[in-house]
Amino acid sequence: AAVALSNAGNYDLAESAKLVAQTMDAWKGTQLSTNDVVNRLAGAANASKFGVEDMAGAIGQAGGVAAAMGVSFQDMTTAVAATASSFSSGSDAGTSFKTFLLGLDGTTDKAKGTIKEYGLEFRNANGELKPMAEIVEELRGKVGTLGEAQQVAALKTIFGNDAYRTAAGLMNMTGAERSEEHT
Repeated sequence: AAVALSNAGNYDLAESAKLVAQTMDAWKGTQLSTNDVVNRLAGAANASKFGVEDMAGAIGQAGGVAAAMGVSFQDMTTAVAATASSFSSGSDAGTSFKTFLLGLDGTTDKAKGTIKEYGLEFRNANGELKPMAEIVEELRGKVGTLGEAQQVAALKTIFGNDAYRTAAGLMNMTGAERSEEHT
């Protein structure tokens, strides 16, 4: 898998092996295979301005939190690739994505109030985080209908200035980007 990733992304072989191992470790206990890792990373890199090295930076910043919160590897790579144009590096995108995920439950009373005000529900009845496509649709349906200034204010209140970039980028994804699996 490391050789395939190295070849696909013109990425250092040792770094490719480290990235595959890091990804498999973060999403252990899931059905993720090494082939899935290689295909999704190469696909995400090909579908965005980010290369494999940037995707490695994103995983380094957000992979552990995303996996712990139940976000699939597919959802993470799709979200990072789709919002890549808003960031200078994969590490920057990963940090913003991690902060976005942590903000889904509201990190301040004001954020929790705004989530409640707009009727946003990012978790299912079992308390598990919904898939990213459902989270995006939740945001688009309830915040995306507001005027531009209200949208910005709501997203910045809920997610903060850094993760606002991820939230806004995800809300602006096209239908094809939302359903794309980067394989």
